Amino acid sequence: MEGSFELKDTLSKDYLSFSDVKPQQIAYGMRIRGDKGALIRVVGLDGNPDYIGMVRQPSWIVIKFPWFFCIISVERFHLESQLSKRRSLTSARAKDISVVVIHS
Repeated sequence: MEGSFELKDTLSKDYLSFSDVKPQQIAYGMRIRGDKGALIRVVGLDGNPDYIGMVRQPSWIVIKFPWFFCIISVERFHLESQLSKRRSLTSARAKDISVVVIHS
């Protein structure tokens, strides 16, 4: 799987507050998906590049719940946060909208 990954941990809760993913994190993920793309600063050690450019690449929100990890596209997470009557994403709903679920 390629693209950008924003990692979140629910700290043993059965939900993730939508506000835990900041608007600038959503915006950056959307920019990576778009035609303008984004430069990403990496630690340039052992011959690694100083920056990596990503244009029209997938962007993911990865959430660790107590019993599983899920991977949700940044667009789907953003849409869910806008349409949900709740202020948080439950683990059950996260499973429904995930592209990948990994049980731990």
